[in-house]
Parts: sequence; structure tokens; C-alpha cells
Amino acid sequence: MIAAALDVSEDDVIAVAKSIEGHDISLDEKISDDSNLYLLETLASTEELIDDKLATGELKQFIDDRFKEFASTLSEKDKTILQKRLIAEEPLTLQAIAEKFGVTREAIRVSEKKLVERIKAYMKKALQDVREVDFLLGE
Repeated sequence: MIAAALDVSEDDVIAVAKSIEGHDISLDEKISDDSNLYLLETLASTEELIDDKLATGELKQFIDDRFKEFASTLSEKDKTILQKRLIAEEPLTLQAIAEKFGVTREAIRVSEKKLVERIKAYMKKALQDVREVDFLLGE
């Protein structure tokens, strides 16, 4: 038997045989005799998806640029809080940053809170002219 020789299921062999027996369809055929619509016209276009990807990439670059501009205005302590705590994959503890700057953990917590508010305000102003953005989560 063919299925055993190919080490596949009998259903797979039947499915392949049916697909071989089927006839080819031209994309230049009309979808019906009384229609002026061709099969090719019914296929989904990828052009819009490409435009969306380009726009998403441009938006990401814009946001990255604004974020870098913001970071360049920070003090050494705030840059450390930003890089080593807020956006780090493995953030430092408040205590570790406090020890580096010779201040209390509470002082770093307060600085972190103020920094987050400054980031929000800066990005809100930087993005005020960006319109009609669809955010797709999980992609």
C-alpha cells in the first residue's frame, strides 16, 4: 500500500489523489457566466498590509526618536533610573540605584515617579499631531 510505503495515513494519500484529479482554475476566469467579476479580483490584496507595516515602522521610529530626545535631556540619576529600572529587562532595585547615588531608596522612588510623569507629558506633547493610528496588540 502507498500509505505504508510513504509512512503517512491513508487519508493523506486520498487527499493528495483527489487534489491531483481536480482541475486547474484560471484566475482570469469570470466567477460566473453572468458576472463581470474575475477570480483574480476576489483575492485579498496585500498592498494595504504592506502600507500598514510601513506606517507602523515609521511610527515606531518616530516614537523611538522622541524617546531618545527626551532621554538626552535627563540628569545622570534620571538616565540611570530610566535605563536601569524603567526599561531594563532585568531592572535594578530601588536600593541598588539609591546606593549608587548615595541617597535613600525613597528618594529614588520619588524621582522615578516624577520621571514617569515627565515621560508621559513629553510623549503626549510629541505625539499630539499623530492621527489615526491603529495599535495592533500581540503582533
